Order: sequence, then C-alpha cells, then structure tokens
Amino acid sequence: MPVSFEIRLAEEVDAAWAEQFPYWAARAHSADGPALRGTVPNQEPVFAALQQVRIRGLTLVSVLPAPRRRAEQRRGVSLRRAGARPQRRVAQPLLQTAWSIGPRQRSVERTVTTMEAAFSIPPLNLAVQLVGVGLMIVGPFVAALVLTRRLSAGWRLFWLGALVFVVSQLVLRLPLVGALQAALAPQLAGSPALSFALGAGLALTAALFETGGRWVGYRFLLRHDPKTWDTGVMFGLGHGGIESALLIGGLAIAQLAALLTTTEAQLAAMPAVQADALRALAAGVADVPAWFGLNGAYERVMAVVFHVAMSVLVLQSFARGEARWTWYALALHTVMDFVTPVLIPALLPAGTARLVAQQAFLTLIGALALGIIVALRSRRAPAGNGVAQRAGA
Repeated sequence: MPVSFEIRLAEEVDAAWAEQFPYWAARAHSADGPALRGTVPNQEPVFAALQQVRIRGLTLVSVLPAPRRRAEQRRGVSLRRAGARPQRRVAQPLLQTAWSIGPRQRSVERTVTTMEAAFSIPPLNLAVQLVGVGLMIVGPFVAALVLTRRLSAGWRLFWLGALVFVVSQLVLRLPLVGALQAALAPQLAGSPALSFALGAGLALTAALFETGGRWVGYRFLLRHDPKTWDTGVMFGLGHGGIESALLIGGLAIAQLAALLTTTEAQLAAMPAVQADALRALAAGVADVPAWFGLNGAYERVMAVVFHVAMSVLVLQSFARGEARWTWYALALHTVMDFVTPVLIPALLPAGTARLVAQQAFLTLIGALALGIIVALRSRRAPAGNGVAQRAGA
C-alpha cells in the first residue's frame, strides 16, 4: 500500500527542482521547515530523493512517515462510528537518533526512518567470518595460556611484548604514517609509481619500528631477565598476539558491525567514497565461498609465528652478544611487509591469482619462521646470556 513520507531539510528547496522527481513535491513554508513530501509505492523513490539531497549538499533533518491530513483523520472517525474498520497505514519502524544541525546554533532532533538492511550476508558466510574473527582475538591468549604451563616464562613477558607493539606501532608509527599519507594524497591519486614507493617505505618503517621496539624491550624492559629461548617465544607471542586481537580482530569486528547495521537510508546519505568502500567490503564477504572467511585467521596465524621468530632472532643479539641477529630480523621483516601487501598487488590484479600468491607467500614465510624458532631452540646460548653488553652498547 502506498505510504506518505516527508523528507525535512534545513535549507529551502526549489519547487521546480523537486517536481523533476516522481511522487515528490516541495513544501517550503510550514511550522516544521522546508521539506519534500510525497506518497510513494515503495522505498525506491525515498532512496532516490535522499541521493539527490546528498548530491546537492543539502542538510537532512529527518525522514518521517508524513502526518495524516485532517480529512483523512475525520474519515477514519466517521468509519469507526459506522462500525467499519478504517484502513491502516503501514509505516516502517523508526530508529531514534540525536542530530544537531543548523545555522544560528539551532539544535534539531533527527529521526531517521529505518529501512531494510543495506547488505545481505549469507548465514554460512557470516558464521565463518565470526569463527575467523574469534580465532584472531582468542587464539593468541589460548596459545599463551598453554605456553605458560610448558615454558619457564609467564604472562608478564606476554604483556611486555604487547606493550612494545602498542607503543612502537599504535602510538609512534601509525600517527606518522597517517599524516604522511594525508599530505601525499593528491600526488598518490595519479601516480602508481609513487604509491609503490610509498608502500616500500611503509614496509621498511614497520620493520624499523617493530624490530627497534623489540631491541628496546630486551635492552630496558627485560634488562634483568634471562635471555633464553622461552623468554623470546613468550615476548614475541605477546607482540604478535596483541596485533591480531586488538588491531586486526578489532577492525574485523567493526567492519562486520557496519555491514550488519547499515540501512539503505544510511547508505544513501553517506559520502560516495565511504558508501563504495562498504559495498566493496560487502562483496568481499557475501559474494565469495564461505571458507574465504578463514583467510584472515590463517594470515594471522602465520603472522604471529613470524613475530615469535623475529623476537627470538633479536634476542640472540643479547644472548650471543652479536648485533647481526637484529639486522637479520630487520631484513626479514621488511621483506615480509613488502611482498604480501605491496609487491604482489602490483604484479597481479585483484582476484583468485593474487589471493593464491599471497597465501602461498605467507605459508612460505610461516614455514621459514617456524624453522628459525625450532633451530634456535636446539642451540644453547653462551653463558651469561642475561647481559647485553656487546649488542646493547
């Protein structure tokens, strides 16, 4: 059944412009301010009008089922008196949110009509995505719980490793990277070569900050701790585990929440870049085989193993008194962060071939990292490994 809607705006609208669209007419003078009003057969005309409001840069105040006219109300009363049941207008449920707008510090309460969900995700795909996110977040802590019972290293080392990642990446590096990308945004838009060079630079800075953070952690935070293999493993698990749980897992939860809660009306009112990003994200979740949802978890498993290996490598600089081990870690970390997110996308278009190449490289790196961990465990460090004089001087 057709339903009347009213799109209230903060600015006056041109009646001639409004009449270009079927179903809508401008209402410039009313107690509630300027608005577009129309009786629509379904939601599509509403979305089309909201899209035009966004394109013209108008300020949306509310989207509401239009109030019934007095004649209609009187008709309903007369029908009830005659014993007949008036037809009921079916309107979408309303989601109440607060919104402050307007010139002259005017505060307006915005009420947005809740339309149907903008994206539809198959239940199996969603379930696999949730399993993958759960592995990213819970997996490192389960691994740490198991290792604390098998190694001579406790939770303190895990949390110190996590602290090193948070400071080196979230506090120090990422704000600098964000500022650099914002400054270079106009140049990056039209220069693939500059984008590639920036990606290579970001890979190097990630390796520098994280490898340097590990070195500083061993030199100062773990100054009096024995520099044993157990220490390096638990320290590295904290470093890679908090990245998986906090940064990658947290981002995955935010993305899934956006896909599940965004309505068609909200999508129509978004900036075009943001809306396109959400559509691409939805396609990457809904339009692929369900098992693709575990790709992120697999990548995190390989990454955590890699972080443990890098932490064990840097530890050798202190246990053996040779700085070259830290340089090995720096070089391997740079290669890891350059090949997967920068080199392979530059060589292969988006699609199955790129995904297979990235996963193959991650598997190779994971196997190499596991080999490093096992090999360094089998070799005993020299006596006095708690002192880092030659490496730390």
